[in-house]
Amino acid sequence: MKKNFIFIFMAAMLAVGCETDKPETAASLTIEPSELVLEASGGAVQTVTVKAVNVEWDYSLAPGVEEWLTVSRDGETLSVSAKENLKGESRNAMITVKPTDNADVKERTVTVMQKASDNPVEYTMTLKPLRLDFVGEGAAAQEVTVTITGDFTWEAAAAADWITVTPGEGKFTVTVSDNPDTKSREGEITVTPNDKSVKAETVLVVQEGKILPPEFEVDTEKVEFHFNKNVGISDHVVGITAVSVNWEAALESDVEGGNTDWLKIYILDAGVNVVLQESNSDYEERHAWLVLTTDWAEKPEVRIPIVQAAYEDHLSTLTSDIDISSKTMTCKAQIAPWLPEENDESLDPNVVNSEWEVTMIETVDAMRYNKIKFNLIVSRVEVNEAKDYSIEESVYSVVEPYPLHTKKDSGSIEAGVGSTSSFRLYPNFYYLEYEDDVDEFNDNRQPTLNSAPIVEGTVEVKHNEGDNYTFIFDTKDDLGNALKGTWTGDVDIFSTK
Repeated sequence: MKKNFIFIFMAAMLAVGCETDKPETAASLTIEPSELVLEASGGAVQTVTVKAVNVEWDYSLAPGVEEWLTVSRDGETLSVSAKENLKGESRNAMITVKPTDNADVKERTVTVMQKASDNPVEYTMTLKPLRLDFVGEGAAAQEVTVTITGDFTWEAAAAADWITVTPGEGKFTVTVSDNPDTKSREGEITVTPNDKSVKAETVLVVQEGKILPPEFEVDTEKVEFHFNKNVGISDHVVGITAVSVNWEAALESDVEGGNTDWLKIYILDAGVNVVLQESNSDYEERHAWLVLTTDWAEKPEVRIPIVQAAYEDHLSTLTSDIDISSKTMTCKAQIAPWLPEENDESLDPNVVNSEWEVTMIETVDAMRYNKIKFNLIVSRVEVNEAKDYSIEESVYSVVEPYPLHTKKDSGSIEAGVGSTSSFRLYPNFYYLEYEDDVDEFNDNRQPTLNSAPIVEGTVEVKHNEGDNYTFIFDTKDDLGNALKGTWTGDVDIFSTK
């Protein structure tokens, strides 16, 4: 019995030794065939045999290839087929067979080529419509139809976050969020084919601004003009605030059959500019209406009265005499001297003298304003290299304005008159009185309380020394108010040449 046990043990050991000595087969991976040629018509299946020894494997395709190439595995076999190729050019793909548990084994590739079509189809894509318009709030969804020829897919994406795109079969649906602004806004949707031979297309999305509740306000209750259209402001802007309201403007006479030729209106972005066309030569006011009509039932019409003052025999608004001796003013004087080549009186024999433009300035709340202005007519002043000029001492008399191109007498001052320009309240000789706080402005856009043309009297000029002068006023305005007093100080003298 003991001998039998020893025999069995030895036999078993011998068997183990024989198994250990058996050589192991090396890992390998081969494929057959390594190239496939598929017909353009597609559908037919070709196979690739994968022989793997002591290794596990898997396969993969390049991105995008699976859209036309189908590969499936059954054990050691790969089945390969393709969709129909509608293009006039071949297409290629590569199947990679790669070991998954042994990095020392080399991967294998199968090259696949599908033939070009004998009857190619032109790949195209059209969108309809190419523009979508939405209301500002509560807009309904809209659709865009995508029509294609050929075998490809597409994607639609919006560039703006307020646009939402939902894809569908042969179309996509577009919705927009409410517009928080009153201004319209635009955005684009780009439709991109997965086939690079087809051009991407865009759809323009336009959304209106939100609609605010109706509002119509006018900032003017009455428009008033001076009788002389050249004195002060000859136009008035009626400001209008209109929200969600359309409006129009027209002039209307206050009497049946009357005319409004003395006025003209211009429509502005934010109102109406009413322009005075004529001076009033009648001793009665004249009236008209600015009529504003709207499409808002709550305020269909607004009527604003327009009044032009009656003609007056005077322009002054002073109510008492003025003593300028207590006024704090600075003074400047400007001369335009004659050049030697201008001495030939044959050029204009009537123009033989010169004029000093004298301006006395008052400072109100750090702003400088002309207070008194007049021109002293003097004998001819010749230009000199030193530019050393002085005002002639004399008693200058206020006279009626000279007609154009007539000789002016030395020693005179032309009286103030109604303006022919909105830049000067009273040409020639005038006086302006300002208020301290500069809250209100006169027709000439200056903070004046009163104003007056000076029409009679004298101004005496005394030259003290250097640029120091004394001006003595003994004058009156066109209402008979006296403008008197003495001013002494340095004059800022300068020439235009």
